[in-house]
Amino acid sequence: MPAKRKRSNGTAHLEQKLAALQSDLAQLQEDLRGLAGAGGEIAGERMSTILEEAETVADRAADQIGNWTNDNMIAVRDAVRGQPLSSVLLSIGAGAIVGAFLLRR
Repeated sequence: MPAKRKRSNGTAHLEQKLAALQSDLAQLQEDLRGLAGAGGEIAGERMSTILEEAETVADRAADQIGNWTNDNMIAVRDAVRGQPLSSVLLSIGAGAIVGAFLLRR
């Protein structure tokens, strides 16, 4: 009979250890879920910051291009008025090149 008691005590001890292990695994799972959630929030905040910075850079670039275009518009207008035939031929040539590229695709 003592052998059976040892076995049942050993089994009970093993079951206690399994229960503790299951509890530890459940806690670890909860901790990992919390970490994943926090990581997702951090990534979302970082992505939002990056998008805001990209928007700011794009706005600055658009402003610079607009200013450059406005500054050079007078020079282009004077060149077209001074040489209208050359300007028309240049425009036709540029249109033909763009058309050829678009037809290839």
